[in-house]
Amino acid sequence: MNENQKGFSVVEGLLILIIVGLIGCVGWYVWHAKNNADANLNSAASSNTVIPPTQQTKPKDTAQYLEIKEWGVKFKIPSNLTSIEYKINEQNNLAFLGSPQLASIAPTCTLDNIALGTLERDSGSSSADDAKHIGQYYYNYVDTKTGCAGANKGAQKMIDAVETQLKEELIPETLVAY
Repeated sequence: MNENQKGFSVVEGLLILIIVGLIGCVGWYVWHAKNNADANLNSAASSNTVIPPTQQTKPKDTAQYLEIKEWGVKFKIPSNLTSIEYKINEQNNLAFLGSPQLASIAPTCTLDNIALGTLERDSGSSSADDAKHIGQYYYNYVDTKTGCAGANKGAQKMIDAVETQLKEELIPETLVAY
C-alpha cells in the first residue's frame, strides 16, 4: 500500500457500518416498543374509561307542607289531600286539623269538627311512644274518630285512609323544625 494513501480500510468501513446498523436497530426497537405500549394504553383507557360521576342532585321535593308558623314546625301533607287547615288552641297547646277537600265530600268533616285529628304540643316529657321531640317541645298526633260523624260510608273510608296516612306522614319522621 501506498503510505500517503488516505481513507478507511475495508475493515474500518465495515465496523462503522455495523455500529451504525446496531444503533439504528436499537433505536427502531425502542421506538416500536413505545408506540405499541402507547397504543395498548389508549385502547385500554378507551375500553375501561372511568367516567367521573355526575353531581347527583336530589329529586325536587314536590310535596306540599302544612306550616304551623305559631309553633315553628311543618309536616308533609298526604298525597291524597290538596290542602290541610289548622286552628290553634294556645290554651291547651293543640292544633286542630281539617281539610276543605274532605268538607266538600262530607259536610260534617270540617275544621271546627276536628275532622283530621289534633296535633298536641307538650313542653314536658311526652308519654306517647311516637311523639317527636323538637326543641323544648314534644309533638304528638292524635286521630279523631268523631270528627266526621254522620259521613256516608264512601266518605268515611276516604277519611279513615287519610287519617291513617296523615298519622304515618306526621310522626315522627316528617315533622321538622324550620
